[in-house]
Formats: sequence, C-alpha cells, structure tokens
Amino acid sequence: NYARAALETTPGQEASTALREAIPELQGDLLIGVLGSIGVRRDVAAIDAIVPLLGQDNEAVAEAAARTLGHLGTPSTADLLRKRLSEATPKFRPAVGNACLICAQRLAEQGEREKAVALCDAVQDSNVPEYIRAAAAYNAIQLLGNDALPRLVEALNSGKESHFRIALKAARDLGVDASADIVAQFAKHPPEQQALLLVALGDIGNQTALPTVVEAAKNGKSNVRIQAVRTL
Repeated sequence: NYARAALETTPGQEASTALREAIPELQGDLLIGVLGSIGVRRDVAAIDAIVPLLGQDNEAVAEAAARTLGHLGTPSTADLLRKRLSEATPKFRPAVGNACLICAQRLAEQGEREKAVALCDAVQDSNVPEYIRAAAAYNAIQLLGNDALPRLVEALNSGKESHFRIALKAARDLGVDASADIVAQFAKHPPEQQALLLVALGDIGNQTALPTVVEAAKNGKSNVRIQAVRTL
C-alpha cells in the first residue's frame, strides 16, 4: 500500500505503467487500492485492463472497477458504463449508476456537457434506486446551467417527492434566477410543498415573487400562511 500510494503521486508514465501492470497480479483490497490510484491519475491506458473486472465475483472489486472507469471520464468509458447500466444485475446496478454520475462530472469538466447530460439522463431512466435517479436529475440541472429551467420545472412537477426536493435545492444552487418558474408552478402544488416553495423563494430573494408570497400569507392553508409570513 505504501508503494501504491507513492506511485499514485509520482509524475510520469513509468508510475502509470507500474500500476497498470499490477492489476493482474493483485486481488481484493490491494487491487481495489490500485484501481483507486489509477482513477486518481486518470490513466486512460488502463481501460482495457479494467473492463474485465466489472464481471468479478468479488463485488467490492467490481464496484471499484466501475468507479475507476467513472473517474477516467472519457467518452468511451461513458459508453461502456451506459451499456453496463442496462445489463447489470439489480445488485450491481447502483454501483454502475454512481459510476455514471462520476463520469458525467468528469466529462463536464472537459467541456463534454451534452454527453454528460445524456449520461445523467440514462441513469434517471434506469432501474436504480430512487436516490440515485434523484441525484442524476439534480446533476443534469446543474450541468445545463442557463438552459436548466425547463428541467427544473419538470422535476418540480414530477410527482416524486425526491425530485421535487432536489429541484428546490437546484433552484438555490443553480446561479440562475428560478423564482418566476417557481411562482408559475406554485398553485399546482399541495400545501406541504407550497411551504417548501416559499422557503426557496425566500432564499432566492427576488422581489418579483412578493405578490405570490403576500397572497399565500393571506389565503393559504395555515402552514402555508405561517411560512409566507416568515418569507416576508
């Protein structure tokens, strides 16, 4: 492990080659450590050696392989992970879903926004646990930036509580004023969600939302009125 940690931070191809060549020689935790180091180094030359590990009986190794492919973050690893997402067993699928989200972030860092969003969409459309789908929805909104408001509205109106809440988080984090879109959707939501929408409007702080907040303070359900007064 000490040698692996030293190689991880050593510049140059010799260290990368040494880590790649260690893959077939190791098992278990030592192999997982090497995979992690390869991911940190973003050594795309290791892809061919890593892909077979996705089928390992050792679940921890298979998950580490998926995670490493995500960190490598190339269009080819995105395609590999997307394909594996549709083929994975139910037990392995969450690990692949998470790896896809890592890969999407790496792609975005390289300017591959369209491919990154498409990968997030593939995760949303897959049969992974709801918390992973919600994370994919949030990431897609963040990646879209100024173009994200239609996605945010879609998440607000999805009928899924997890998506509703990540839409509210995205509205705060996006850096694009979503207050007009929240106001337009306000009356469509039940009182419990209206109260949360008011919190978001207060956090965004755009005065154009004031009439909606005042109306809620006058005529909303009791919990909505209370939150509207706090927002004011």
